[in-house]
Amino acid sequence: MKRFLILAALTLLAASCGRHGDTFTVKGTITDSLSTIEGAKIVFYQADGTKEEVPIVNGKFSFTGKADLEKHYMVKLDFDQEMPFEHGLKADFIAVPGTIRINLNNPPKVRGGKLNRQLNAYMTEVDDIINDFSSKALALIEEKGKDAAMSTVFAMQDSINAIIVDKSKAVFDANSQNVLGAIALSNVIYDMTPEEFIACYDKAADFIRNHPGIQKAKARAEAYISTAEGRMFTDFEGTDAKGNTVKLSDYVGKGQPVLVDFWASWCGPCKEEIPNIKAIYEEFGSRGLTVLGVPVWDGDNSASRRVMDELGMEWDQIFTGEDTAPTDSYGIDAIPHIILFGADGTILKRDLRGEQIKTAVEEALTSE
Repeated sequence: MKRFLILAALTLLAASCGRHGDTFTVKGTITDSLSTIEGAKIVFYQADGTKEEVPIVNGKFSFTGKADLEKHYMVKLDFDQEMPFEHGLKADFIAVPGTIRINLNNPPKVRGGKLNRQLNAYMTEVDDIINDFSSKALALIEEKGKDAAMSTVFAMQDSINAIIVDKSKAVFDANSQNVLGAIALSNVIYDMTPEEFIACYDKAADFIRNHPGIQKAKARAEAYISTAEGRMFTDFEGTDAKGNTVKLSDYVGKGQPVLVDFWASWCGPCKEEIPNIKAIYEEFGSRGLTVLGVPVWDGDNSASRRVMDELGMEWDQIFTGEDTAPTDSYGIDAIPHIILFGADGTILKRDLRGEQIKTAVEEALTSE
């Protein structure tokens, strides 16, 4: 669930060409007490960022639009003022011709056409999986404490994430030429392996493949594949602590292993890994290992420098500010991302965390 948010699908689908001439009409019901709050309203969101508001009248609402099997909406209970809570009174639907009936109570239900039945079933199943995981994870943390429980929680998350990916891929495979397939694909783009995503991309309809979000994901997947373990490093540049231009190749491929940490000052998990990096630097720096940091997505890097001082990060850094070329070239979409390069510049291991770092470094130094 690195990226698994149903709402994220809204960012995937651009406004479509409107190839279907029929209309659709939503007939909705909402009786939840939240709908009686002053200023409550129903909002229909489209993927291109536009939205339309409709009133709630005696627990009912309606909306009419142009039918299009490449168009996806989210309908949500909203309010005139910002509310101090999040609710689940929202539903997604595909703009199929005819009448679409939506019960926006909890849990939401959508009826109207085969695609909407399938979409509702898919999203309900995924929500149930996530809710079950959340309940079990919270219970485990309460029972054992956060520190003791988190390794098990992460393993549980990996397991259910794999289940969600498999279910989403199955939905995509059956609907690769329509918007249901696009929704399923968009929900797990960043949870699939790059190879899995490219396989889906190759089967997708043109309107899915041509979307900027999918094109960006394709570029990331291709970059990741081209910098997979066993491949030679890809160079990039930034500046050193004195403001001089410096390249990755000034460190990598120079005859000794190099551990490179892509991190940012605002990234909590990145800072949690710093003590591990520091221990590696202190233990193996004198044994032929070079340690290098690459602060990314971090403005002018002034915050990066403060964190370096606070955490005692004495190893060299390549400062990149907001330049995305370094992360783009390695297909990195989340940090920390720690890569170990061999003495000749070959990528030995990537996406290392915790104890994996020391194990990989010891192996690299032993094989030298």
